Amino acid sequence: MNKLFVFDLDGVLFESRDMHFDTLNGALVDAGFNPISREDHEKLFNGLPTATKLNMLGIMGYEADEIKHEKQARTLGWVHRNVHRDEGLVKLFMDLHDAGWRVAVATNALTMTVTRALQLLGLWPLCDFVTAGDRVENPKPNPEMYLRCMSECGATPATTWIVEDSPVGVEAAIASGASVVHVSGPSDVDAAVRTIMTVAV
Repeated sequence: MNKLFVFDLDGVLFESRDMHFDTLNGALVDAGFNPISREDHEKLFNGLPTATKLNMLGIMGYEADEIKHEKQARTLGWVHRNVHRDEGLVKLFMDLHDAGWRVAVATNALTMTVTRALQLLGLWPLCDFVTAGDRVENPKPNPEMYLRCMSECGATPATTWIVEDSPVGVEAAIASGASVVHVSGPSDVDAAVRTIMTVAV
């Protein structure tokens, strides 16, 4: 079986501490709703799909669709302004491939967001498989997308390491049966992954 690293996107491959907080609140306020608090964002909403967040807020139907559309437009704008090529990550992904690893990205973000972000980071051609919240029936905290990565890359939970930052992502990673690399942000990723590369032979 192949060895596999699966990376979450925002909060792992680029710093996005305020991206979802700001873009969702902007869309909520534009639609006439109250913004969520920083505390609620950190404790309740961080890492969840927008549709799930809106359902938790009691916003459904046409209003939810409008807010999701506006939030996605704001998110893409944020990505274009703030995400840039990361030579350190490019080298890490290349070194993983050279050492015989498969590399995947799995995120609750939408396909258009993850595709553009990986292109801007310089990582798109270095990924063996990419999946997103709109490509699975059950996004995180369900482990479906991580199990899909393993299947597509010819790996098993015993040969897979998942790099995550949020409680929702960690919950999904644990449920998949793979080993979990819990990082606090992008600055932790290189050292954490390279440490595992040296011992997981």
